Amino acid sequence: MKTNLLKRIIVASAIVLVTGGALYAQEQTPTTPAPNNEPIARKGYGHKMMMHREGKKCEGSRHAMFPNITEDQKSKINELHTKHLEVVTPLKNQLAEKKAHLQSLLTSASVDNKDVDKTIMDITTIEGNKLREAVKLDQQIRSILTPEQRIVFDSKPKFFMHKERGRMHNRNKEIKE
Repeated sequence: MKTNLLKRIIVASAIVLVTGGALYAQEQTPTTPAPNNEPIARKGYGHKMMMHREGKKCEGSRHAMFPNITEDQKSKINELHTKHLEVVTPLKNQLAEKKAHLQSLLTSASVDNKDVDKTIMDITTIEGNKLREAVKLDQQIRSILTPEQRIVFDSKPKFFMHKERGRMHNRNKEIKE
């Protein structure tokens, strides 16, 4: 009887500790606005997601990384981003379709390796095209910047590389262990 009671107390204590720790670890979002609507950074999203406490994006947050950027440079960069999105959005859609098709092929009752290989090659081609467009955009942005701004721009990790670098780092870490 005493052992059952002791086991129940231990289990209940463990549950309280685990759930309490999990709740404590959750990110706390501010509920009251800051004075003067000063911006806050949302954890894990980089400079593009700099936001006010009211949820509005900061003006020019895309250009926050460039020192002494002019309005003309901002407008040219915005135009380049718009043109880039017009090209890349269909590629992203095609990529999502091909990945879904690959998933369907891999989970079907009988897997046709020729179709799988063809779909993988299509995915690789689309990803290569996306990477080419990202590099082209970077080169166009670099041509607009001053030498001082270019140094800062080149020192920052690029979004398309940053994402992949994390994956490769994790893979290498798993292999070494």
